[in-house]
Amino acid sequence: MIKFTGNDAWFLPNVHKSNLSNFPLNKLCEGSFTFCVRVKPDWDNMPLTPENQYTYWGGIMMRNGMHCGLVSLRTNKEISVSAEIWVNVNGVPKPITTFLTLQEKDKDKWLDLTYIYDKTKNSIKLYSNEYNHFDGASDEQKALYIKLLKQYLEKNGKNVHTPEDLSEEKRRELPKFLKDNGVTFKKEYYGVNSAELPGQIIDYQDSWLWIGCANGFGNCEEKHRQYLHGNISHIGIFNKSLTENEIKIFFDSCDEGFDSTDISKLNPITYTDFKKRTLYKSFDFSGNGNHIIEYNPAWGAL
Repeated sequence: MIKFTGNDAWFLPNVHKSNLSNFPLNKLCEGSFTFCVRVKPDWDNMPLTPENQYTYWGGIMMRNGMHCGLVSLRTNKEISVSAEIWVNVNGVPKPITTFLTLQEKDKDKWLDLTYIYDKTKNSIKLYSNEYNHFDGASDEQKALYIKLLKQYLEKNGKNVHTPEDLSEEKRRELPKFLKDNGVTFKKEYYGVNSAELPGQIIDYQDSWLWIGCANGFGNCEEKHRQYLHGNISHIGIFNKSLTENEIKIFFDSCDEGFDSTDISKLNPITYTDFKKRTLYKSFDFSGNGNHIIEYNPAWGAL
């Protein structure tokens, strides 16, 4: 696990000078691709000031330049995660984003986030295992859900305060109880949001991939570096658009350990757990030689 404190980052260069990679990052945008990350943003330490208009962006996994990837966002009203990419529209670059909001009660939880660029559908998609399950629901549905959930928990014991306190059997019966009593919106395992792209994505061949910020280069204005506050335990980058089942396979392998699982069928170009590492590099389990490197501005490209 790597702890980020708002002034540090790791990276994967667009290409290794010594051709050490079997699949350099600059080839990734030739087709569809997927970023997966297990992250725990430190929302409380994201500074909200008049200078940043009480809005803090913390890059999680981003390609620099015109940002492409995952970012955490805190305002004085809510917390959320965002998927971003830039496209050319009539010759003019335009940012495209899609969000998933989180509930304040879940702010101390680890997030399993997935960012997908699907070249065939010309779209981006964002998955999160934690999300505001009320997104898209009417005020009436929200009120009914809260009322029915309270009733269900109360009738299942005085020490039952959340769905996690229920027995496995009672947790399985909860969705049917809600549906039978008028709740029509569905709580999925993954929160999903997507955006169709109105043009082709810009050329990211020269961009590095940053872990823990949006751009760590010294020539980037500090306000655009978007350093993360929080922890990251696992990342994966894949040369395809993963299905929902394949996403679960990756995060299940995070739990089981990369040493004891084989996810080669997911077409990884790199994946790491930040456990098997040297002082400055985290081991790439894909076999492609794309080890994730701790950034030092004095090094330049590697």
